[in-house]
Amino acid sequence: MITHSNYAAYAPLQLRHQVINRWLISGILTRNVRFEPMTMEGDINDWLIKGFSIHENPCRKEFVDARRSSSPELPFTQAPVIGDTVSLWSSEANWDIYFPWGNSRVEESGFYYVPTHMLRYAYTVVESPTAHKAVFNLKTCGSVALWVNGRQVCDFTPFTRNIEQKTQVEIELAAGANEFIVCHEDLAERDTLYHYTLEYTGPESLEIRIPLTETENAEAVLAMEDAFHRAYFPKDSVTDGEITIQFEKPFAHPVSFDVSYSSFFSGKSTLKRELGAGATSLVLGHTDHFSIDYKYFEVSTVVGKAAVRKLFGIELFNSSFQPKNSEAMTVKERKQMALGCVAALGIPNIHTAIANLKTGGSPEQSRGMILNGLVGIQERRDCADFYLVALFRFWKDYRDSGLYGEDFWAQVKETMLGFRYWIDEPGDDVMWFFSENHALLFHTCQLLAGQLFPEDTFSNSGETGAQRQAKAELQLTDWFERFLAEGLAEWNSSAYIPIDFLGLIQLYDLAELPQCCASRPRRLWICYTDI
Repeated sequence: MITHSNYAAYAPLQLRHQVINRWLISGILTRNVRFEPMTMEGDINDWLIKGFSIHENPCRKEFVDARRSSSPELPFTQAPVIGDTVSLWSSEANWDIYFPWGNSRVEESGFYYVPTHMLRYAYTVVESPTAHKAVFNLKTCGSVALWVNGRQVCDFTPFTRNIEQKTQVEIELAAGANEFIVCHEDLAERDTLYHYTLEYTGPESLEIRIPLTETENAEAVLAMEDAFHRAYFPKDSVTDGEITIQFEKPFAHPVSFDVSYSSFFSGKSTLKRELGAGATSLVLGHTDHFSIDYKYFEVSTVVGKAAVRKLFGIELFNSSFQPKNSEAMTVKERKQMALGCVAALGIPNIHTAIANLKTGGSPEQSRGMILNGLVGIQERRDCADFYLVALFRFWKDYRDSGLYGEDFWAQVKETMLGFRYWIDEPGDDVMWFFSENHALLFHTCQLLAGQLFPEDTFSNSGETGAQRQAKAELQLTDWFERFLAEGLAEWNSSAYIPIDFLGLIQLYDLAELPQCCASRPRRLWICYTDI
């Protein structure tokens, strides 16, 4: 066992049922993984009754079987130090302090658009006043392998996606310092709960100690943690104004902050900010410089080599496109204003690219957004159907415009022909099919793709476009039959009603009269031909 001379006493555990939530932790090491393409089956609304984790992608079984047949290994032989790196696969991560911010779990849940093997390591020192056999409750989403004082004491591999599982672990603790090392692992499939909890159940007064380097002062780290803990946004949302984080007390010296920001459908961007000595309001920027959405700001600063970071969330709105006299505006004018708003303030994607073209924006700028969007569709990232559906409108309006060359249009067509349009086609992706809005979008995309390229062969299924169109007509008829019988399952969702309209409007604008409906009552297809 390797020990350190420089420890920060972070949080003494209470007598019973307290968690070890202070660790030196690596960033998440990741690799995209491929599996044997397989088909799936299931009802699109069962998850609403039985739980959102009931549909298990075949790739999870393949991943779990492989993991359970192997033993995890530690890629380092010495105790980690803040600022060190750990490498695995082609991924590299830094060691830093984990700050729980009131969370009993060691957690970094997130969203992954493709199947992603994720793994991280954690290290801490637990001081016990006596040598004794300690019992810990171990809870996890994912697997946890645990070493104590150089000996593996547990390799718990439940792998029930997004459902926490629990076991008990008996550990022989020595009097004094005990080194704990964790390997936490899972397969990320879109929304991914990724956390573990190690809870002590014994009577002793344990203490957690985190090793620091000579560049940090324990009191300074704790003071900055406390400052972040008390920091807050003064309001839940900001309209047409500065976005500021309020600190409770001023700092005696200037403090530099690294800030990264993102939203659900956009990547991360970064900026640097500084808070002057004696100031308490950290200005992140003005709403004019950000898209209209719910934005996450991760704010961090460095104490010695230790990074103290915390995630803050806030809703941003810009009213510059709000109609001043909407009653006097025509529908056409209101639509043009809405397009201008999306073009100027929307997240860069295929929808924004079309709005940009419709409002006289740069064709090259739109081209870049569309090419970037094609990558997500080609990789079959989750929610790819939300963007693929817009390509059919783009093709109709601009294919013969002369704006783009044939190579560009060939990429668009190839993307449409290579997509996986439903669960009865083989795939190793983690696209979510099992909900009302996704089902509508997938069926709409399949119909419009088949209609657009009736003689071409779609590479993932081997079917022609005409076959795809006929299949989609039946699927859409069934979707509407269910809607007419049951109503919308997601009727109260502010997130998914707009997604439904993406499909409905494209059907209204672009769909031909379904051949399969000729002998059925008109009410079954009036919804998407005459709405």
